[in-house]
Amino acid sequence: MPSSFLLRFAIQEKPVYTLAECLRLSDIGSLALEHGLLGDEGNPIEECDDPATRECLTSSLMRAIPETFERDIQWLGKCDVSLIRETICCMEEGLPLSDEFRRSIHFLKSKGYLYLFAQENQLWTVLPKELSAIWQTAMTNNALMEQLDFNQELRDYAVALANLYGAYETEQLAAVWNQHHRNKITPERAEQLLGEMSDFQEDFWLDGDLVISESIFSDSELDELLTQTEDMPFYMPAKSIIAQYAGEGAFDENRPELQRMSAFLKTVVPDDVPRRDDLDMDVVYACKEEWSEKEVANMLLQYKFPLDDADAVETFSRLYQSLFENTRLWALRGDTPAHHTQSTNRRVIPFRLPTIKPPKSRKVSRNAPCPCGSGKKYKNCCGAS
Repeated sequence: MPSSFLLRFAIQEKPVYTLAECLRLSDIGSLALEHGLLGDEGNPIEECDDPATRECLTSSLMRAIPETFERDIQWLGKCDVSLIRETICCMEEGLPLSDEFRRSIHFLKSKGYLYLFAQENQLWTVLPKELSAIWQTAMTNNALMEQLDFNQELRDYAVALANLYGAYETEQLAAVWNQHHRNKITPERAEQLLGEMSDFQEDFWLDGDLVISESIFSDSELDELLTQTEDMPFYMPAKSIIAQYAGEGAFDENRPELQRMSAFLKTVVPDDVPRRDDLDMDVVYACKEEWSEKEVANMLLQYKFPLDDADAVETFSRLYQSLFENTRLWALRGDTPAHHTQSTNRRVIPFRLPTIKPPKSRKVSRNAPCPCGSGKKYKNCCGAS
């Protein structure tokens, strides 16, 4: 059964396959705004309900969408391309969509390139026939396909370095790229290309020649990271590391340290705990953010981890220390604490999770103030029953 996320954004109609038919069933105002067809005065999206205005905008979109689609093909991401290819292959039968396509669906739908239809809990993704013809022609254009492959690989490098460093200059992107490729690029060229592809991804944002992870939300957070790493050399990743860190919020889930931690957590945290599937990722996030022992303990309490079990606490502390020492940190510009201590002779502070005994329940006198803070006597409040 399709996810509720996808069903919520689908057109609740049988699929149609021409651009005109798709536009007839779509939010014309949002598409017109996306393609710069609405003015800045008044409230133009509401005016799109007027039949004459809607017809005029539809006619304009019939010209604008194919033109921009043809121009944008070279900047599409790997997931976007995979979704379009699968859509063309399965357009009539319906396409079983996984969550990995969420971003691509949102992006391609917002541009008017892809349309999502739902009927009786079945989903169809539709690439209108006019755009499908443009796509098929583009696939035979060798020069365009080479440019698409280059742009996608450069984007992978930009995303991977954002995940490894948090923030870096395009000079560093060029240095890592040139270490792995014969077709060299300059920092200026890298900055230009990232600027052109910035509208087609959500993994990083740009500030001049600075590339910044989408996980950094504020200037103060960015300034703190840049100050902290000012005199620190960048870790230079191998191609295999780029491949591991090129995905959204990427981390190496096959690391033996993480596998050992995951296996242990399965023995002490019940499967029926809410959000149990998120526990491994939360532990990895705690390592990357260098949480204190108290912060980690509070997070584990939410998963009903037995913090009163000394053996479980000791085992977790040992596994967490190993995982942390082999986690690539922004504060070390992509290096791991284990490697960094070897090169600088600095010692990693041991991690010790605190043992927390559950509070003992105490009997409240019927005439004592109610613990809920209401100001009433216990017998007249929570103890009334």
